[in-house]
Amino acid sequence: MKYANDSNRTSESGENTMDCSELVCRYLHKIEWSEKVMGGNTRILHDFGEKHSTYLTKHDNTTYKPQKGDIFIWKNSSGMGHTGVIIKYEEIQNKKGGTDEVVTTIEAISSTETPYDLNKNISMNGVIKLKWLRKSKHLLNHSLTNKKGHSVTPCRFYTPLIHYTKADKKIIWKGNSANFEIKNKN
Repeated sequence: MKYANDSNRTSESGENTMDCSELVCRYLHKIEWSEKVMGGNTRILHDFGEKHSTYLTKHDNTTYKPQKGDIFIWKNSSGMGHTGVIIKYEEIQNKKGGTDEVVTTIEAISSTETPYDLNKNISMNGVIKLKWLRKSKHLLNHSLTNKKGHSVTPCRFYTPLIHYTKADKKIIWKGNSANFEIKNKN
């Protein structure tokens, strides 16, 4: 599936291309965290996690070991960022006798980077399963200033909580800004 940052984020016809936040919003719907696919971008997901920890718990402790089903999120001051889904965490014995903390992700990405266990950069442009060191530049140790000079929030792991039948979460767009609507159900 090719990477595309387009406006067709919530319908089935939009599933032939995807960006990172669309992939995560579709994942949250598939695990029944939200009743419908939310049309949010990375900034919206990040801000939701900051404001509504009851529903999307942020793990601020950098020693947190991500679990299958967690998501990672970071954003920069221009509102862009990156997010993906954790599918595995493992500790692997390395050749030097130490332990590598390896996180396997599924993410939609358009970038050139060096994932874990490769010795060169690869060019990525779509939905892909990758392995990263937990403390790599891709995850916890990315730069806090990007190439354009924008400040960047630290990458953190988040755990989705509360099934939509107990609290439905929606993003309501008004112009260029978004509000969150949460309806608790009894």
